[in-house]
Amino acid sequence: MLGWLGPVLGLGLTIEVAKSGQIIDHDMMTNNIAGLMTVLITAFGSHHESKKKAERVGAAWQQKRDKLAAGEVLPAKHHCPHWLEIENGAFVVLKERERLVKMIFANRLKGIGKETTARQFNELMKTDPAFNTWGRGKRKAKYWTGTYVGRILNNPAVMGYWQPHTHPRGGERKPIGEPVMIYPQLIDRATFDKANDGRLDAQMRAQGKGRAVSNLFGPKARCGRCGAKMDAMGSARVRINKKGEKHQHYFLYCSGNKRTKTCDHSLGWSYQRIETPLLDALLERAMDDQHFAVDDGCAELEMAVFAARRDAKDAAARLKRALMVANNIDDEEAAEAQAVIVGERGKESTAAKAALEQAEENLATARGKVSPAEHVRRVSEIRGMMENDDPEERYQARSRAKAALQDIVERADFDDRRGIVTVRLLGEMAVIHIWRNGRVGYLDLVHPQRKSVGASSEQQEVIDRFIRRNQKAA
Repeated sequence: MLGWLGPVLGLGLTIEVAKSGQIIDHDMMTNNIAGLMTVLITAFGSHHESKKKAERVGAAWQQKRDKLAAGEVLPAKHHCPHWLEIENGAFVVLKERERLVKMIFANRLKGIGKETTARQFNELMKTDPAFNTWGRGKRKAKYWTGTYVGRILNNPAVMGYWQPHTHPRGGERKPIGEPVMIYPQLIDRATFDKANDGRLDAQMRAQGKGRAVSNLFGPKARCGRCGAKMDAMGSARVRINKKGEKHQHYFLYCSGNKRTKTCDHSLGWSYQRIETPLLDALLERAMDDQHFAVDDGCAELEMAVFAARRDAKDAAARLKRALMVANNIDDEEAAEAQAVIVGERGKESTAAKAALEQAEENLATARGKVSPAEHVRRVSEIRGMMENDDPEERYQARSRAKAALQDIVERADFDDRRGIVTVRLLGEMAVIHIWRNGRVGYLDLVHPQRKSVGASSEQQEVIDRFIRRNQKAA
């Protein structure tokens, strides 16, 4: 304590003890050592008592967790998930809320985002009280939100697990110990893993809000002058004129010009004249097997990958927790025992990673049976569905196409002075030039010996798949 107290007081600062009102300043440090020692002894005593109290409370909570894990009756004040209630020490599932939980997961797997699900529930809530928001007492929201829907999707309690946490004052809330299965299971492990897969998260972010998926460029479209985002304006609705021709009043404008008035790029780019040549030049190359619906032959293998991915993540988390405990043990005998646990957790993590690699290899082998001709046919089918009159089919096709393009496109620069859109692919694999009249040029920059600089592991995986796809097509 003296190590930091001396320099602080040397700067001329004064400290007042809240409980006793004593003043600690540089004069006390030099002329009143007895008074200073009294303050220090009191501070150390208070810290010691606070530490003992924290240990006792922690031990009490650990005892409660052990009892729950052993299957003992739950305390009446246990805060269970909102789709459950406690009756005579046992959990009872609220059927109407169970239906909502399953709808949330079903929407997720269909590609329906959290915000869209929340809006759907809010609309149904007007006529059906079963869709009312959840809460306890006065703590009840008026409307469903995407954030709350996301919490349900990420909550392992839907699988039956209760994860204890610790939340120190001024610190972060962190999981403590292993999850304990004490709740009734509403969602199976494979469904939970697939709904929370990182690749699906990325695809959902690429789709944006709503069900139109009208702008396939998203945030990748940038002004060639100022670098600001190109915003889509107008209506993406396709209309048919008297001649039977389809057209839409939908344009891309520089947000720096339209919103902040900081850029001279005032030109509006017809969206359809940019999207069509981009799809012609890139979609067949960009779409990989992962962007298509999984057939029955691969569905089981895909679920195995999701489960193995979750197992590997859990094993890594257990290893991390074991290492944290080992680093905070002072007793030599306890440290040796914890070292054995760390070794076991390390072996579990290594085995889980190996199982994940094997599961991914099995899935890749099954998907790899698709011939280049079959791939071309599937892409053509997606292109046809993108203009389908059925809004659900159109949404599914456009969302898959957008996910594929967002994976592979790094940036699209709109240059109004030259009248060209320059689309650069990830890792500088290729450059596509699209003129305002729809003319397109494709420059392939892939070289077998060339490595991408600065690409993350996920980006490198995308690049490798892209190169393999082009080699097969050639």
